[in-house]
Amino acid sequence: MHGEAKQPHLWVLLGTGPWFDDDSRNCWLTVHAWLDDGNILTSIADPSGSPFTDEDACGGRWLSREDVLAQEGALEWAIARRLQLVAQVPAIALHLGAEA
Repeated sequence: MHGEAKQPHLWVLLGTGPWFDDDSRNCWLTVHAWLDDGNILTSIADPSGSPFTDEDACGGRWLSREDVLAQEGALEWAIARRLQLVAQVPAIALHLGAEA
C-alpha cells in the first residue's frame, strides 16, 4: 500500500526487452494504479516517483513516462498488462477496494 491518505495504490514494474538501438539492456516501465469513484485508474509513472529502487531494475534501463508515451503502442500495452494482472489476480482489485 502506498499513497496519500492511506488509500491503497498498486505499483507494478513491467520488464521488457531493449527499446533503444544504442542500449542493449532490458527496459523497465512503472505502472501506477489506484481506485477513484469505483474505477481502477492507471498511469505510467516516472520511476523517480515510485517506491522502486535501482536494484529492482536488475541492471536494466528505467523508462520515463515520456519514453513510454513516445513509443507507439506502449501505453496501450502497459494498460493491457494491468488489466490482465487484475483479471488474473482478483485479490488486487480487492486490495484497491474495487469489486473483483
